[in-house]
Amino acid sequence: MWFFKNRDNEERNFNESLAEIFQNNANRVYIDEKIVEKLPSVHESIHKIAGGIAQLPLYLYKENTDLSVTKLNSDYRNFLLNEENNDFDTAYKFKYQIVRDLLLYGKSYNYIQRQGNKIAGIHHIDYKTVTIKDYINDDGIIVDKEIHFTLNNRALKKHATDFLIIEYSNVGVLNSESLLRLMIEHDRTLESGLKNVARPLGLLKSPNRLTQPIIDRLRESWTSLYSGGSNAGKTVILEEGLDFQSIDVNLVNLQAIEMKEQFIKDVERLFGLHNIKSDDEFLKRTLSPIINVIESSINKSILLEIEKRDGYYFRTDISELLRPSTGELYTMIANAIKSGIMTVNEGRQILDLPNFFTECETGDKLLLSLGNVLVDSKWNTTILNLGQTINNNGNTDNADS
Repeated sequence: MWFFKNRDNEERNFNESLAEIFQNNANRVYIDEKIVEKLPSVHESIHKIAGGIAQLPLYLYKENTDLSVTKLNSDYRNFLLNEENNDFDTAYKFKYQIVRDLLLYGKSYNYIQRQGNKIAGIHHIDYKTVTIKDYINDDGIIVDKEIHFTLNNRALKKHATDFLIIEYSNVGVLNSESLLRLMIEHDRTLESGLKNVARPLGLLKSPNRLTQPIIDRLRESWTSLYSGGSNAGKTVILEEGLDFQSIDVNLVNLQAIEMKEQFIKDVERLFGLHNIKSDDEFLKRTLSPIINVIESSINKSILLEIEKRDGYYFRTDISELLRPSTGELYTMIANAIKSGIMTVNEGRQILDLPNFFTECETGDKLLLSLGNVLVDSKWNTTILNLGQTINNNGNTDNADS
């Protein structure tokens, strides 16, 4: 229990102490990703974006000469990008680290471990360990790049073609030093202020003037009787005209809440998350630009030149992010089948169900809208509203026969 005479003076002193701390700490904050990521709003924004992209699978496709597209499920690089990028790391962690680097620094460096034309693994490189040496000809054109980096405490030097380099922008959010420094200072200032400034819980008033020895004894007596959790709920007994008045801590006086809310909005703007109200907006406005630059870089560095010319490309399956409910999925597939966009077997593949009539040599069939039609495993078709059966030879029989 602390004693003072004027609550307004005490609140002013509290604010002045915080202002003094803020002033003394000015220009002393070093912007580092480890410090910045301790800010809850920054950590949450990075995790939301990086986690959202890391869970999306990347698949290899080939555009055919007739403009149809074939999904190459059996290509080994699908496993590298979606399951294990090397012998010891998971692809989720790998893609998460890529997006984190893009958000913080604007670039991501990843070493490609090659065995001939095959890729044995892809290893994420700490951005801070990378140094690039450009070789420029007389026309000012870069003709070669050499990359110095550290991987598992080993200093290495490799050619740029051995790297998956992804560039999102010239700078990442760490370049917004003013905002980040203010946020760090705000948290430190508030913490220091609450720790270092004496904040009384109440005051005792006496109609008579008290000597210092009496004040000291009264303080000790009051503290021993009513301070601490073990004394909670005790009845206060006041003697000789003493009056007790409680004081509540009000951080609104420091404008701490308003400042914190504004900082959170500024961070959302920094990461492209401000006013995002749906998964569709999150995908289009926040994730799509990052996804596109990752796809372009992977196509450039992982595909062989002959594969690029033959129409190979990697594409992110964003349906994992906008995954509908079971009812919505069945409805969408049924509508696509009825409209002739896909066949029954194609729809069943989306549902991870086996094909109908897999032994049939004539392949899959479209669902036609001639009333209700029954088809058996030998492709004998019965049209109920006509009472006819068309066998697989094209002959027509009555349904009753």
